[in-house]
Amino acid sequence: MRTSEINSQAFGPSTIREAADANRDPILVGTPWRRGYGHWQVSRMRDVRAVLAHPDTTTDDLAFRVFSRFREKHGGVDSIFRLSRQISRAHRTPNDAERMDAITVTKRLLECLPAQDFRSPLAALVSSGETEADAMAMAVQKPIMEWRAAALGINAALGQEIEIDSIDILASLDRTAIPDFIKLEPKAARIMGNLSAMNAGWSAGQKIPLIHLISPAFLAIEPLSKTSGLMLAHLADNPDLQETLRNRAELRPAYLQEVERLLGAVRYVARQIGPAGLDLGDMHLPPHSLVSCDLAAANRDPELWQDPEAFRFDRPRLQTATFSFGSLACTGSQLSRLFLSTLLDAALETVRLAAPFTAKPDDRRFARWSMIRGYESCRLRFAAI
Repeated sequence: MRTSEINSQAFGPSTIREAADANRDPILVGTPWRRGYGHWQVSRMRDVRAVLAHPDTTTDDLAFRVFSRFREKHGGVDSIFRLSRQISRAHRTPNDAERMDAITVTKRLLECLPAQDFRSPLAALVSSGETEADAMAMAVQKPIMEWRAAALGINAALGQEIEIDSIDILASLDRTAIPDFIKLEPKAARIMGNLSAMNAGWSAGQKIPLIHLISPAFLAIEPLSKTSGLMLAHLADNPDLQETLRNRAELRPAYLQEVERLLGAVRYVARQIGPAGLDLGDMHLPPHSLVSCDLAAANRDPELWQDPEAFRFDRPRLQTATFSFGSLACTGSQLSRLFLSTLLDAALETVRLAAPFTAKPDDRRFARWSMIRGYESCRLRFAAI
């Protein structure tokens, strides 16, 4: 399935499911609508920005309070409680210790990125001729594992195991009722044990709790890897565009600007409205409403972008919703842009990408986390330049 097909499914409002599915939900721009009891969804850029940038908006999900009461009554879920608290960032405030540590980790990853070798894994794929392989595993995840290990001074395989388990926990939380969270406790305990075994090194005087690495070093890598895979698939699906970018390097920044807008992997960001509610002009969101901000829809808002589904090199530089807004926005925007630029240059200068010779139903397998768009695996054809 082409990337454009992920984004162009034609559904009417009556067919939209209450449960989120970042890959299959229709991307529609319109007025806020009720996704479920006390749960709203916003999609226009002005509404998304208003929710995310408002000083009274929090990440304090009411479901976490229910989980807290369940833990107090039943016990036995200490590891999953600690992880889910960290993942949901319950009671998080701007510039708290967790956010400042995330900035420190992100800077470390940024400093080490220029030394990372993206070309060798690609060159190895075509060393004996044209081949077909999973682009996610070979061209994206392999260099990410090595880069994270070098930046944090940890074992690459251990870091990958923590990432896989963390994403699996998130996917499971989407489908698991709170009383069943105890089923996730063994995997959560394994994550905590692996964190304790990492021995990450930091500069003198710095003390970063290892659990603060979960978001910047493991969870934040997931959307970055998924956007990378979507970009490689888009190049494979558009060979003429690929050749243009290969021959005209000056167009690559404009292409990456459109990758950020159209292929950003984070589909939904969840927030909670403050005690006064929020006036969006033609709609008032009630106090303490849970809101899903549809970043993919906001990035296609026709009020800002003409012909919004098209990749165009002549667009003015406008801020996208990809990295959120406000004091709780993503700390890794600069890192993500540099990573994608480095990977794009390496791919265009090392291999020629194409769809497999024979299409198979499982060539591209969707990610399972409801907030993230992209592929878990993506089989492509690689040929030497």
